[in-house]
Amino acid sequence: MHEMSLLRGLLTQIEATARRHGAKRVSVVRLKLGPLAHIEPDHLREHFTVATRGTIADSARLEIQTTEELHELSLESIDVEVSETTDSRRALQHGPNEARRIGE
Repeated sequence: MHEMSLLRGLLTQIEATARRHGAKRVSVVRLKLGPLAHIEPDHLREHFTVATRGTIADSARLEIQTTEELHELSLESIDVEVSETTDSRRALQHGPNEARRIGE
């Protein structure tokens, strides 16, 4: 159940960030994963695929950077589509001013 808690927190952040910027869809999610998240990247990918079905992040590509410096899981950025056309995509950084630890 630890995985579902992490994913619920992650999806809350993704959806809030995307909607705040008027996104129609999230195409890429970039994460940093540290050792205290207690989940392996492949396992996280499997749960991410299931958890995002039917959400704004359905079919989004998940990019995971593992690090020893970060202790948990953090959302770094997402790429979103703000309209139905592919030329209106943009990346949204989830930087220091917005960053929150996931799963607390």
